[in-house]
Amino acid sequence: MTDLNALIRDLTLLPRGGKAWGVAYSRYRRTAHWVAIRDRQLELHPFCEMELLMNGNKIHADEVHHRDYTQWFKEFTGVHLVSISKANHLLWEQRRMRRQRR
Repeated sequence: MTDLNALIRDLTLLPRGGKAWGVAYSRYRRTAHWVAIRDRQLELHPFCEMELLMNGNKIHADEVHHRDYTQWFKEFTGVHLVSISKANHLLWEQRRMRRQRR
């Protein structure tokens, strides 16, 4: 449990996007919790929500994106998570990075 608390602490306190945060996030994505919640999200929401919203197209989602990064190990499918295609996820992150540079 101490290791889990340290992981939550790192994800919460380290600057998002930094190397140390990336290492912590990579560890998080290998946890049984993330694998289960990711699979559940894709089961309940199999299509890219960004594509549905923007173009009305049903493209299968192959990734899951966090809407916010405050609910570590407490995420709810459809609330804190978004099903998204790999291409749209890349676009989403590129836009986020451009906004941060301003």
